[in-house]
Amino acid sequence: MFPKKIVCPLDYSSASFKALQYAGELAHRAGARLHLFHACHIPLPSPENNMFDSNLLVAETEDSARTKIEDMLATVFGDEIPFTYHIHIKYGFAVEGITQLVREVDADLVVMYTTGADTILDAVLGTISVEVFEQVDCPVLILPDEWTPTLPKKVVYATDLEVDASYAVERVIALASFHHAHISFVSIKKENTDFTAKDIQTGVQKYVHTFPYDAISFHLQENDSIVEGIEIFAAEQKADLVVMTMHQRTFLERIFSASKTKKMLQYATVPVLAFKMDY
Repeated sequence: MFPKKIVCPLDYSSASFKALQYAGELAHRAGARLHLFHACHIPLPSPENNMFDSNLLVAETEDSARTKIEDMLATVFGDEIPFTYHIHIKYGFAVEGITQLVREVDADLVVMYTTGADTILDAVLGTISVEVFEQVDCPVLILPDEWTPTLPKKVVYATDLEVDASYAVERVIALASFHHAHISFVSIKKENTDFTAKDIQTGVQKYVHTFPYDAISFHLQENDSIVEGIEIFAAEQKADLVVMTMHQRTFLERIFSASKTKKMLQYATVPVLAFKMDY
């Protein structure tokens, strides 16, 4: 199933140009509508301005934001935009605005970039992209700041086979088949764990039978760190997309154990497509 309504937040940075390029190309190929989002802060008048017109200032701020996004579109795609798009300007905090828009348009994918968690404070508070992922129900595609835009040809799907993943597998196979990409299913096991690549194949096979696709392989990576194991395997495979799922966690689990998917989103060096799953 291809995405039909894609939300892409923009802030005029060089990284958001990359997100726009990726989201626009995906919208073009999938025939999807692209919803472009920008968060504005309510403008405040200067102390010397005694003739302050709040409505006029808000309108000017919104017009300026729309013009900048139109300029971004022209820079990336030229005069003829190859997909349908709509620009949304909202006032307030970015996370709340993106979450609200996703619900308003019933989006089935969010494409956004992340600058990563460069400091301890970032790691504690989380990046905007991680916060959005935690708030919305649809998948979120996170593009690293330093990444060069390219459509996926080698996909790594990290799985622990603990939950029904049919929803994610269906969409990943659709995406991979659309780009003629290879999917490597991988599970990370700790040393001396009685688990084989055959077990992965058996666990995933029921989904592959439901959503047939030939360009698939199954792998086992040994590492005591799940995140490190995925990163090493993705590097070995020269992957240009990593797919992960985050399970619903109890309150105590959230306190004492950071999500592996969340860590990947914060420190990603390749694009990460993240799904949320219910137990």
